Amino acid sequence: MKKIYTLILITLITSYYVVAQDTLKVLQYNLLYYGLYNDYCTSSNNNVSEKTEYLKAIINYTQPDIFSVNEITDQDSYHSYLLDNVFTLNEGVEGNYTRASTEGDYLTSQIYYNEDKLTLLPEYYIYGYPRKVHTYKFYYNSPDLLEGDTAFFYCFVAHLKAGNDSDDAEDRANSTENVMDYIGGIGAGNYLFMGDLNLYTSEEVAFQNLLSPGNTNLKFNDPVNADGEWHNTEDYADYHTQSTFYSGSCGAGGGLDDRFDFILLSNNIMDNSDKIKYINGSYTTVGQDGEHFNSGLNYQGNSSGVPADVLDALSYNSDHLPILLELEIDQTPISVRELTTHEIDIKINNPVEDNLNLQILLNDLLIENYLNIQIYSVMGKLEYQNTLEIDNNTLNYQIPTSYLNSGLYILKVSTKKSLFYSEKFIKM
Repeated sequence: MKKIYTLILITLITSYYVVAQDTLKVLQYNLLYYGLYNDYCTSSNNNVSEKTEYLKAIINYTQPDIFSVNEITDQDSYHSYLLDNVFTLNEGVEGNYTRASTEGDYLTSQIYYNEDKLTLLPEYYIYGYPRKVHTYKFYYNSPDLLEGDTAFFYCFVAHLKAGNDSDDAEDRANSTENVMDYIGGIGAGNYLFMGDLNLYTSEEVAFQNLLSPGNTNLKFNDPVNADGEWHNTEDYADYHTQSTFYSGSCGAGGGLDDRFDFILLSNNIMDNSDKIKYINGSYTTVGQDGEHFNSGLNYQGNSSGVPADVLDALSYNSDHLPILLELEIDQTPISVRELTTHEIDIKINNPVEDNLNLQILLNDLLIENYLNIQIYSVMGKLEYQNTLEIDNNTLNYQIPTSYLNSGLYILKVSTKKSLFYSEKFIKM
């Protein structure tokens, strides 16, 4: 058994050298009152079973690894119903999917993802009116699984205030300002800001908060660079996402004349500076052919190349069109070296009961002051991770371990410069 543990530890360390490239498809979609009935969206004109069949066709066609949605009921059972019927029991879907928790805003948001490729870390919510901005942090399940060696990214899923008066615009601005304040506390990174933003023009303060913040390192980018007066302007017909029909009793009508739905990307993703890059030309308004300004999606045909059954699903499921783009995960091999006792001194309590106590002393001032802390099972599963700042070359830190099963675990402490320390401990 000792030989097995040693082999696994060596595998974890040498996996730094694995080269991996993969593609992630990201789909954002307003589902139009999924699972929620009222006076105008009823079980007759917005039936959840029919919508689920439409969604199956759309998902089978787009095959997203991440599917973020707006306008789903806050009843948890419907979140599971969508997961089960659109993903788990759907033979047309490749991969194993799960979802985040359900948060209680009226007409809430949700995210579904392929857990073969991605792991979701604890979720956050950023205040906004009338709905919070859902904040999801993922890492890519590369063979490396050390923070310096795999891709981390955030998805901010927003459904901003609807309406075209000054108060509505102010509510939207306040929500995006709160997001940028949150990002400012983290620093530059891989960020996606996605959702139904209910914007009428790129000059809105809400949009400018994202694309032109005071710290330009934190800015978001519109992958298609389509700034302008989107509302009811034929010049932007290629990007309009609402409405898919001219008239209807549930949802907005009037045909396609608004660009409400977006996926915006941070500088890091656009510049490919941190293991994730946007695949140029992949941003797509699914089903939009640019020829249906102020008309329904299927009126007198559609030349987008989307199959007829999917076009029907897009026409009938929601008054919005989804946004699809692709990201490339780049796992470039890096040089790795184990930290020596001359550089770092780490003391831990071993065995461990409820908490793992770390005492860290950096003896080499050339080592950066941010350390990545991970705990792995002996089978290579990442059980815990965090990034910590170390002041004056010392750090005392406690990690709760009561959730871990009894057994042998591996503590790893690493730096962005590919230096690492590892030690085994026993959880009682």
